[in-house]
Amino acid sequence: MDALHWSVDHRGHHSVLNYEQRLRHYVSQWQTLIDDTDGFKGERLTFSVLPNYWNGYSSHASKERHFGTVTIARRRAGIQCEVKVEYHSQDAWEITTCHYTAAEGIEGCFSGNAYCGHPKGAFAWAWSGSVQGGHIALEGPRGMRLAREDTPYGVYSNWCLMHRLPQGVFCLLDGLEQVAPQCEMLPLDTWEMEGTRLMGYVLAGRGMPMSFWWADERRRPMIVSHTLQTFVLTKREGLL
Repeated sequence: MDALHWSVDHRGHHSVLNYEQRLRHYVSQWQTLIDDTDGFKGERLTFSVLPNYWNGYSSHASKERHFGTVTIARRRAGIQCEVKVEYHSQDAWEITTCHYTAAEGIEGCFSGNAYCGHPKGAFAWAWSGSVQGGHIALEGPRGMRLAREDTPYGVYSNWCLMHRLPQGVFCLLDGLEQVAPQCEMLPLDTWEMEGTRLMGYVLAGRGMPMSFWWADERRRPMIVSHTLQTFVLTKREGLL
């Protein structure tokens, strides 16, 4: 059995959830993935989310399965793509939805909204913005200005990266909310997991905590480990 790479090995942070068992279960589904969606009008990716830390605290999220799911649907519209992201977090009682247009990086308008339905205090949050010729504008509710910035680099959201990793320096619009002006995917290691050869990268840049991205030979991410959560690709579908 292939050992877990240290960058995704969070077994010591769990007292209840069998993290490794769940991770290997999701990786075993890679054998059923569509390898190529070039013949379709778009692509939908589904990632299961595992918590990096779990001590059995009270929660309605199942301790026997995942922490949440992310689906990213990318449909071609001329030279650009229309992208819709849905992030369901079971433990945080949260649903986040984002829309944006992109070719490789983001260009044009984008929007997002989040809803937290916790019984002790539900709340909602919405934001919007645009990327026009390297100029980034972010706005919150009632026109509140959040950020204005110019960049000479291509602008990518973290959801863009889930489809394919860019090369060289880029500007990251994390969650379509936070600007990290200079980021880069630095080589980390190679690793074979359940018969799949993966190339590892570290996302490093000013204003961003490091995260670890394991991708196939086409730079398509399969496992992504952030500070608190690990995303594992479980489904790739072609859109008609």
